[in-house]
Amino acid sequence: MRKLIYSFNIHNLQKESRDYIVQAYGTEWFLEEGEECKITYNVGWLYDILDDTYGKLLKISRKYMGNINGADVDEFWKRGILHCDARLLDFAKKAVKEDKISVNAI
Repeated sequence: MRKLIYSFNIHNLQKESRDYIVQAYGTEWFLEEGEECKITYNVGWLYDILDDTYGKLLKISRKYMGNINGADVDEFWKRGILHCDARLLDFAKKAVKEDKISVNAI
């Protein structure tokens, strides 16, 4: 295995999924012995703090109707996803550093 790719899709941004697709590249592109090397990895553990903070912000925003609305809180969510993604990438790089595998996020 030469490269790992972590990717998420629109369902992660819409709070419907906590699953990332992890694909492994080998000498035969995505294929190792003729089979695609891909798994789904649930990163709910990484999103727990984001979910908690989002819920608290949504509750607090009700006090400030007109100044802070649901769209503002959703923007927080989308930015938080990017930070979670960066933390996952850092985690994965540290986890495979000794194996000299490159890790990318899409």
